[in-house]
Amino acid sequence: AEKQRQEEERKKAAEEAERKRQEQEEENRKREEAAAAERKKDEEAKQKAAEEAQRIQKEQEAAENKRREEEAKKQEEETRKKAAEEAERKRVEEEARVAEENKRREEAAAAERQKQEESRAAAAEEAERKRKEEEARIAEENKSREEAAKAQVQVEVSKNVEQPRAESQPGNNSKPSGEAAGQIEGSEGESKEEMDRRREEAAALELKRQEESRKRALEEAERRQKQQDEQTAEENRRREEAANQVLRNQDGEKDRAAEELQRKTQQEQALVAEEARRRQEAAAEVLKRQEQEKDQAAGELERKTRQEQALIEEENQRRRIAAEEALKRQEQEKDQAAVELEQKTRTEQQSIEAENKRRAEAAEAERRRIEEESDRRIQALEAERKKQEAEALERRRIENENIKKAEAEAARRLKEAEDQAKNHEAILAAENKQREERAAAERLRIEQEAEEKRRKLREEEAKVLEENKRREAAAEEFRRKKEEEAEKIRRDRLADEQRRTAEEERRRQEAVAAELRRQEASRSGAPEPKTSERPAEKPAAVTAAAPAKKEEASASVLEQGTGLEGVDAEELSGMTEAEKKEMIRVNRLSARVGAGGVEVKRRNTIQYGGKVEKKEEAAAPAPVAEVASEKEGKVEGKYSLEYLQTKPVELDASRLEEYLEDEEFKRVFKMTRAEFEKIPAWKKRQSK
Repeated sequence: AEKQRQEEERKKAAEEAERKRQEQEEENRKREEAAAAERKKDEEAKQKAAEEAQRIQKEQEAAENKRREEEAKKQEEETRKKAAEEAERKRVEEEARVAEENKRREEAAAAERQKQEESRAAAAEEAERKRKEEEARIAEENKSREEAAKAQVQVEVSKNVEQPRAESQPGNNSKPSGEAAGQIEGSEGESKEEMDRRREEAAALELKRQEESRKRALEEAERRQKQQDEQTAEENRRREEAANQVLRNQDGEKDRAAEELQRKTQQEQALVAEEARRRQEAAAEVLKRQEQEKDQAAGELERKTRQEQALIEEENQRRRIAAEEALKRQEQEKDQAAVELEQKTRTEQQSIEAENKRRAEAAEAERRRIEEESDRRIQALEAERKKQEAEALERRRIENENIKKAEAEAARRLKEAEDQAKNHEAILAAENKQREERAAAERLRIEQEAEEKRRKLREEEAKVLEENKRREAAAEEFRRKKEEEAEKIRRDRLADEQRRTAEEERRRQEAVAAELRRQEASRSGAPEPKTSERPAEKPAAVTAAAPAKKEEASASVLEQGTGLEGVDAEELSGMTEAEKKEMIRVNRLSARVGAGGVEVKRRNTIQYGGKVEKKEEAAAPAPVAEVASEKEGKVEGKYSLEYLQTKPVELDASRLEEYLEDEEFKRVFKMTRAEFEKIPAWKKRQSK
């Protein structure tokens, strides 16, 4: 019971000490909160004063910056004005130089055109001279050929006349009988008819030969004339291209001069803008440096305030920790004493009563001593805290007085600064108004000048375009007239040639007919030869030429086919007309592909300047092993689509789809091999 009582008393004493400690802590917390609120008020007052001072300083700096910016703008405007004047002067000089260069080039182009006209006239005279020489040569040839034909006809006629005379000379004294005389008369009549027919054939052959030679001469003359016309057209085209190149060069030089002027202007504007940017950066750097200095001052002030607060809080925390440690140490000592007491009580049961009493008294005395010591320490801490609070309050009072003095000084300076700022703002507003008016007038003048310059440039461009159009129209008209003149000359020459040829043919026929009549009249009383010669037959090659051509044409048609070979009648019956036409087109396109993969013909169409050449190349035969495997219906080896699209000669070109992989086959044809085998043959060819 005594131990329980002692334990209860100890617990009560501990609870009382804990309650006092908590009350003390609550009191300390309240005091700290009050001190913190007071410090916060002081800090807010200091912050307001610093913000006000900072605002005043910013306003002063803004006014100073505005003044500097206005000065920078003024200098920039003067620099821009000077640059614009310099650019305008350079542009005028460049325009004068370009105009002089254009004038010089136009004079050179006119001289070149005149030279071209003279060369064209000389070429036309030379062509006319050559044409006359060619006509004279052709006429001389025709004349010589006619004389040779006449001489040949005369020789043949004289031969035919001399032969019967030689047979009837006096060397033969025997007189023919009546039957022989009748036979001679009959043979003479037949010889005369044969002679007439032979003369007509010889005349016809001569006329045909002369006609062919005349046609060849005409074709040669037309070919030479065509070559001359082509040469003249090519020369005209080259000269026109040279003139156009000169014009393009002039335009390119104008454009380059304008671009150079624009580039220089842009460079000058960029330099002005760079100078203005550098000045703005310098002003911004000054402002930034001032802001940094102000921020540093404010940060220094705030750092000092925080240091003082930290010192105060650190001191309070240290004292609070010391008090808590003392209380904990007392509690630990109490707990340790109680543990020792219990241990001694358990080990010494015979003397527990007296020892417990003594120990209880000692413990009570010790507790009183500890409580007194705790109260004494708490009172000392409280006195120290009050002293520190008094010192802090005194410092805050002094600081508040200093802050009030600083605020009064700041208010006075602020008022002075506001008065100065108002006066300065009024002066600046008047100056700004004047500057804006001058700048507006200057901008208006510059815009008017620029608009006038743009208008002049547009007028010059329109004039240049009009001049170019006029020159192009004149060149086109000149080309058209030259072409019309050349066409007219060619038609006139052709008509003259045709008239001369017809006249020569008519004269030749009249001469031949007159010669035949003269010969007929000269030999009308002479005996005719007994035997007659067979007329000359036409060559077999000449007579068979036309049928051969017809047979070749029919064979080509048969080779081409209808395009429906290899198609079942059931498929044809189920097709529409559009499907039949498409199948015919596909079959004819693939008709030149060889079967079995042994021989493949490829047709390459190459186009050069509107002319089309077709070349056939025979592919090399495929390897024997591969051909054999394909004949058996099997294909060895798979290839990529890109390789098969090159049409390799070693593979069967009609079965290239079988060399594809299954996935590639399905991707290309959008179906499987089984589905592909089910579609008609013409659709297979179309898909391939």
